[in-house]
Amino acid sequence: MKNCEKDELRRLVLRGLSIKRIEGMGFKRATIKKYYKVFNPKSDIEL
Repeated sequence: MKNCEKDELRRLVLRGLSIKRIEGMGFKRATIKKYYKVFNPKSDIEL
């Protein structure tokens, strides 16, 4: 993954978008979950 993609994913996770919405943008589910654990652990989205 390129740095610009990592920044984009981090921004989406911090906004609290659902995993399905982010997945629709072309990111892998496992990567999204990993980012949620690191950057947004208090979110109410179940992983």
